Parts: sequence; C-alpha cells; structure tokens
Amino acid sequence: MEEEERRQLRRERNKVAASRCRVKRKCHVKRLLKESDELTRSNNSLQNEIEQLEYERNKLEGAIRNHVCEINQSSTTTPTNQSESSNDHGMMEMAGNLVPHDMTRRCYGN
Repeated sequence: MEEEERRQLRRERNKVAASRCRVKRKCHVKRLLKESDELTRSNNSLQNEIEQLEYERNKLEGAIRNHVCEINQSSTTTPTNQSESSNDHGMMEMAGNLVPHDMTRRCYGN
C-alpha cells in the first residue's frame, strides 16, 4: 500500500499544480486581452491624429500655393520695362497685377 499512497499523493500534487497553471494561464490571457484593447484604442487615437494633421497640412499647403505676395514698386529692382518689374527673389508685379510667386522663397513685400 505504500506504493498506492505515493501514487495518490503524486496525483494530488499534480492536480493542484495543474489547477494553479490553468488559473495562471487565464490571468495571463486576460492581461494580454486588456493590453491588446488598450493598444487598439491608442492606435485608433493616433490614426485620428494623423488624419487631422494631414488635413491641416493639406490646408496649409493649399494656402501657400494660393498665396499672392504684394510688392511695392519701391521694393523691386529698377524695371527694364515700365509694365513689368521683379524683385531679387522671383516675385513679379506686371502692370499693377499681383502674380503668385515661388513659395519656396520668402516673401518680403510691404
């Protein structure tokens, strides 16, 4: 019977260990699911922020593309033709009409 008692004791310990393992695994799975949900929410929030920033960037780029710089005759170089003048960074004023300029350069007109 000594053999039977040892076997019974071993089974009991194994049963307790298996139960602890199942509980531990359930806790681990719950933690992973919670972390996954948090990361999903964070990712969605960041995705929304990206969309808002892209919208704002596009809006600002459109404003830059549509920008017209007003240049006074006194800030331009001496015109060779009275109907056309330009300053040192490529902005043009033709016969009093404002013309969009290269926005990669700065606008210094008054």
